Amino acid sequence: MKIIWVSIVMIITVFFFEETSVESGIHNYADQEVPSYVYRDNTPANNLMNDTIAALGRVLFYDKNLSANNTISCS
Repeated sequence: MKIIWVSIVMIITVFFFEETSVESGIHNYADQEVPSYVYRDNTPANNLMNDTIAALGRVLFYDKNLSANNTISCS
């Protein structure tokens, strides 16, 4: 059930807020400096990063509700 909910939230976010800019509150997450120890970019050409998707990833990374017992996040 959680996977379905997360999928719905991601789809809504991508379609309705794709054009969101820095002025409206989304930070510049997609255009971060790559550390020197990262030597390969594995981002697919047909799935480029944008600020909305990067912000969604950050929100989900810190969301405790996605764990089995709602007590721990990926962070």
